Amino acid sequence: MGFKEGYVDLAFFHGRRSKQHGCILTLGPGVGISMSFLLKWRAKSSLSRSLMSAQMLFTFALPLVWAQQNEPDSSPILRIETGGHVDAVSGSAIDPAGSWLVTTSQDKTARLWEIASGRLLAVLRPPSSITAGALYAAAISNDGESIVVGGETDERWFGGNAAFVFNRQGHLIRVVDGIRGRIIRIAFTQDNRMLVIGSRGGIKILDFGNSTQIASVSDKASRQITGVSISAAGDVAYTAFDGRSSSVLVLCQIQSRRLSCDREVASRSGFTFAWPPEFSVGGSTLSVAERYYFSSVTVSDKSGSLYFYSVPDLKQVGSPVVEGVHDNEFYHLAWTSGDCLIGSNNGNLRFWPPAGQGTYHDVLLPASVIDAIHPSGPCDAYVLASSLSYGGPYGPSTRDVSLYRLGSRSVAVGLPLVQVGLPASSIYLSALSDWWRVGIASPGRSVAPAFNLRNRTIEGELQVRSRSYHSTTYAGPESLGRQLREGQNFDDVINALALEDRSAVIVSHDNNLQFVRSDGTVKWSVPVPNMAFSLTVSSGHKVFAGRFSDGVVRWYRFSDGKEFLAFFLHPDQKRWVLWTPAGYYDASPGGETLIGWQVNQGKSRAADFFPVSRFREIFNRPDVIDQVLDSLDEREAVVRAGERRGRRNQQVSVGEVLPPVVDIISPAQDSAVSTQIVPVKVLLRTPGDASVTSVRVRVNGQAAVLGDARDLRVEPIRSADVLELKVPIPPEDSDILIFAENKNGVSVPGALSVRWRGNRLSAPPNGEVLAKPKLYLLAVGISEYQNPEYRLNLAAKDARDFAAALALQRGKLYRDVEAKILIDRAASRDAVVDGLEWLQKQVTGRDVGMLFLAGHGINSTDGLYYFAPANFDLNAIKRTGVVFTEIKETLSGLTLLS
Repeated sequence: MGFKEGYVDLAFFHGRRSKQHGCILTLGPGVGISMSFLLKWRAKSSLSRSLMSAQMLFTFALPLVWAQQNEPDSSPILRIETGGHVDAVSGSAIDPAGSWLVTTSQDKTARLWEIASGRLLAVLRPPSSITAGALYAAAISNDGESIVVGGETDERWFGGNAAFVFNRQGHLIRVVDGIRGRIIRIAFTQDNRMLVIGSRGGIKILDFGNSTQIASVSDKASRQITGVSISAAGDVAYTAFDGRSSSVLVLCQIQSRRLSCDREVASRSGFTFAWPPEFSVGGSTLSVAERYYFSSVTVSDKSGSLYFYSVPDLKQVGSPVVEGVHDNEFYHLAWTSGDCLIGSNNGNLRFWPPAGQGTYHDVLLPASVIDAIHPSGPCDAYVLASSLSYGGPYGPSTRDVSLYRLGSRSVAVGLPLVQVGLPASSIYLSALSDWWRVGIASPGRSVAPAFNLRNRTIEGELQVRSRSYHSTTYAGPESLGRQLREGQNFDDVINALALEDRSAVIVSHDNNLQFVRSDGTVKWSVPVPNMAFSLTVSSGHKVFAGRFSDGVVRWYRFSDGKEFLAFFLHPDQKRWVLWTPAGYYDASPGGETLIGWQVNQGKSRAADFFPVSRFREIFNRPDVIDQVLDSLDEREAVVRAGERRGRRNQQVSVGEVLPPVVDIISPAQDSAVSTQIVPVKVLLRTPGDASVTSVRVRVNGQAAVLGDARDLRVEPIRSADVLELKVPIPPEDSDILIFAENKNGVSVPGALSVRWRGNRLSAPPNGEVLAKPKLYLLAVGISEYQNPEYRLNLAAKDARDFAAALALQRGKLYRDVEAKILIDRAASRDAVVDGLEWLQKQVTGRDVGMLFLAGHGINSTDGLYYFAPANFDLNAIKRTGVVFTEIKETLSGLTLLS
């Protein structure tokens, strides 16, 4: 949290945001209340939330944002998770050594990547809500140990916007709050001592060691700040514009704990300074690009320019050659350590020699947009660039974001930064009564293959008519259109779709959808997680749908705007997932890995994330999806599906069945180790009613022995506790996974990689470091049934082949493999049940049990699943089938390797 040393503000608030009342009591130096004490008091005192309207706050010198400081809502929020960002990458940073890349996105996450391998090291999840939490800026400290990200947070929680400080393990260690306006730039000074946070509303300079404020400023003319830069000496420059006809470049210097900003220059009338200004390495020169922006101002020459200004007097000292690129406009600028200047225009990069004078050279990348330039050598840089990638049988796959290393040796570094799904231009939503069909088209095609939500297959085609299926323009009542265009009553309009009778319009904003009547009154308004780029209303006005910037198609009831269904198709066009707002889902093989639940853990801790696969038994409900397609009502669909199962369905919240969370405290990721016993300290967190009962560890995919067994039983942990494990590893680089279990299930593993720096020929301590387990396999495959109508082709072969493949792992993954194989007529009901009992008796805590079933299965009228053995009779399911609960009980009785 941001604070002045020795100061505590006691704030009293009352009323709505539009009518705030309050008073502030500032206690001077010597109060002696530490930040850690305040955090503990906030966490432990229920009075602070329920009985008192007073709140202890650390504040900045910027104007206080009058908003009540609530804790983030802990209700689970569904999020897309593809392994990359699912919305635009809006900020990035690279450490000075060129080892790590951090990216921020409007999908409300930041991601840390290892550049050399392209490995995703951590997903950083600051607390966020359905609508707030987009991240626009990032910085990495010069020692590579701290990561700071920020953007637009929920002002109710942070008294404005906030920046979040993470360590390289992904743990949130500090929050800087009370920042006015969207955070657009974060930077460290060269000596790592100062942190600069630039926002639309002002600039703050903090002592990074203790978070005390060194200086701050807001634009004296209340102009909106558009770009911020800091020099190695601590000078600050920013650009700002008044939104009318021009912008300014302002130079600030630190004087007596404040920023003195008494020098500025204006752009030409009708032009704006584009993107942030940039200081040269020595800080003696400031570069800024200018481009035509205000169409209301008529100019004879709309060509852009690039200027050099001296520091500190801010006098123009040069202008490098800009001809030869589109409109002479440059966007991102960067100075390298050798004083070379690099600028971008669309997919083109221009390299000017030192001091920006002399002959330049251009590099054209296979990209449409340059997102960022990060200097990495005398005249070298890493460049983040975006392009549209086309692939697959049904058209464009996604907007690809690639990292390039340019300079003396230009190479592409492939990182899967963004996996948004199919772009909006390739998704067509049926406006007919068959609204459940989604078209997937290539550019220029008049028809689109259709994904049918009812049978979950791609079949048939939709006629592509952009006005009927995909609208990005407004066509409705002119009076309302004027209000939309001029921003009267409707801010941040992204898209609008008018009804055919022009009686109303559905309006898409950044974070909500509205049904607006022709007289401008709003019938309903619903929050949405991001922007809707295309809107469609079905015939009969029962349903409307939107294609959102995160790649998700969402369907809403026309009558009240209630969302009832959502669909995500992965760029590979093989994996998909379909879900309701409460999380009931159906998915293709591998599709359930694409979504999960975010659960906020307060303002000062990162949010947790749980893949939906952790709740498969409760929420994998294709029958609910089938019902909601007809009822358009999730609650009613759950009831109907329960009735068809012959049982009363009780809706369960994800928050009631959460598994534990494993946070690895030490050692740090990629630590060097030289001994074969690695001490690992983990923080285990679990819901209060679901104690952690066991912990398991895998090393390089194999079970690690902790003490005398693979399954370490622990004293019940009811909330949170730190556990120290001694993990054995072989003398090589190793990947460690740590699992914890409670009554709700097994955690997402805590992951740690260590690098071996010891003697590779050293002997394992006390015998084998990793005791290889013995594998017991029960393989059942039935192609030939007693009833010839049930015949299958490959089930028996699959069982034999699977057993043979695992037998090859004898002496490799497993010290031994013992298999019981039941094929065709030998797999009677009695034989299968006996086989389950054999498996349960054989497997010990040092072994692995595995079950393979290939054959028919059926759901009975009471909703239970039965496996069909060779003597199965459809007229006597309970007597001749093997009920799933029997299979489940057998597997639950094993000491399983999670």
